[in-house]
Amino acid sequence: RATALATLQTLHGEGYRINSARVADSASDAAAVEAVLAGTLTFEAADMLRRSYRPDFWAEHPELLYRLARQASNAGWPLLVYDLVSPALARREVEADFVPGEIDARLRYLEVLSLVEVGAFERAARELEKLRAGEAIDGDLAGLRGRLAKMQGLRALDPARARVWFEQSARIYGNSYAGARDRFLERGAQRDGDDAYYLGINAATMNAWAGHECASRTLAAEVLSICDALAERLPEAGASPWLQATRGEAHLLLGNQRGAGTAYRAAANALPGQWRPLQSMRRQALETAHRIGFPSLLVESWFNLPGLHVRGFADGPAAAPPDGSMVFFYLDDPAQLETAADLAARASEFHLGTGELLESFRQRLSPAQTARLDGLLAAATGVHGQNEILAAGAELTPVFTRLFFRGLALLRARELDLVPHGLPSLAECGVVAGETPPFRAMLCADAKGYSRLGAGMLPTFCRDYLGCVAGVVERFRAHTVTVKTAGDGLFMVFRDLPNAIRFSLELLDATTAIDWAARGFPEDLALRISLDAGPVMEFLDPVSGHQDVAGLVVNRAARIEPVTPVNHVYAGRTMAALAAALEIPGVRFEYAGETILPKGFGTFQLYHLTREQADAKRS
Repeated sequence: RATALATLQTLHGEGYRINSARVADSASDAAAVEAVLAGTLTFEAADMLRRSYRPDFWAEHPELLYRLARQASNAGWPLLVYDLVSPALARREVEADFVPGEIDARLRYLEVLSLVEVGAFERAARELEKLRAGEAIDGDLAGLRGRLAKMQGLRALDPARARVWFEQSARIYGNSYAGARDRFLERGAQRDGDDAYYLGINAATMNAWAGHECASRTLAAEVLSICDALAERLPEAGASPWLQATRGEAHLLLGNQRGAGTAYRAAANALPGQWRPLQSMRRQALETAHRIGFPSLLVESWFNLPGLHVRGFADGPAAAPPDGSMVFFYLDDPAQLETAADLAARASEFHLGTGELLESFRQRLSPAQTARLDGLLAAATGVHGQNEILAAGAELTPVFTRLFFRGLALLRARELDLVPHGLPSLAECGVVAGETPPFRAMLCADAKGYSRLGAGMLPTFCRDYLGCVAGVVERFRAHTVTVKTAGDGLFMVFRDLPNAIRFSLELLDATTAIDWAARGFPEDLALRISLDAGPVMEFLDPVSGHQDVAGLVVNRAARIEPVTPVNHVYAGRTMAALAAALEIPGVRFEYAGETILPKGFGTFQLYHLTREQADAKRS
């Protein structure tokens, strides 16, 4: 109350006047949202729009919700999509007169798609089951069911189990394809044709992956006929890169080298600079080639992905990368500005990293160099490291900034399955063999469902749940700086990244292996685990008498935990980049999207930590 009064007095003193708020008007609110949605939204604007209206509003205006969620999905913000759609769907479903319609199916589709994209496959499967019989299930939604089964097959360690998933995926795609094909042959509409070739080619591919060659080739031939018929009736549809990619995949399944190459090249040429969809096509083609025994090098030649080159390090290559390359440039000296500007002008992507804050770097520049820096910043695809440097503060070291930049280049290369050229060695980044780099890894964990435990369950929780956690902690205690608990919360600081990563996965294994509901706990009792890393200040806490750490990185790690899905480990971009830079084996960090962290920590990119599968690089 005192804070609120002081705030109001300050505002009044600054000349502001406080007026009565207007009565909420759903129609005018909807018109305002409609106007905002007519433009292109940044992540921050989309998130602000979500927060500005309660779930009741979005539940009453599902068409507006769908448009906002679709924009967020297309932009690659899956966590935002889930936060938008999930509460509104829950609110709609409790209405007494609720009758699910096509818009609800489409919203559920976006919700499940967001879960698939962040790797929450089990949760995605449960949400899909909420689609009731009679709801409008179009090709997109049916395709998502097939995609989910395919992804679970790719994650399966046992080849026999993977084949079961691929067969299930083939059935899902195949059943939906049959209906779309019949509708297209009857009506000839583009939407029916698009659904038919999309579902059909996936059914053909999944049959091939499951080892059913005859069924695969039959479907592939049918899909080519549908593509030909669609292109003949609607020439503009025939020029679609997705139709061309479908032709390529069908020819690949039929063993037609020339036809596959021609179609895939046409698809690639129609997507200039759109590396993510192009890489998705390439990855699918390579996976199929591997499984049917087709030469992978030949498939590689059909996709014109740029090379990724790292420059700016003293011992790096002197030769300029080819025009159209992706360039990661580490700027550490004003003398580098001319070279950096030249590379930025010729690159398809130009990523700039610095060893210090740009404000302090500017102080060393002449007016001409300042103008060149401004031009470089305007041309850059991304400027990296500023937030990390601010978080590190006085604890910043050149080893940290160089390793972070090395890791960013590796993350981008792995996202697109590229081999980075000119990557600085660990020694060039200042890492001394046998020594631990000068930063720490932070872990935060919290048990969802703890707050609903009655007093009678607390002794059991302390004995069983915390006892389970303690068993894992004890195996790693020698690698920690500090271990603290508060109720259901766990905070640990590790001396090195490998042990922090290994601990988080073993803790997840231990807690998910026990049926807590059978012991009387809430069914949804589960851990959320977050990781981050960076330089911190270590000190002896005079109150507790134990070693502790402080710094913005510590606070940031704590802000990641509340947005982490249960039974998952999420990490900040800094942790993911440093782990990639240090080449920690056996794990993978999959991009999970952008989200706004609580308590003013801003927009942040998060990664989903999982174990590396034997075929992860290929699949």
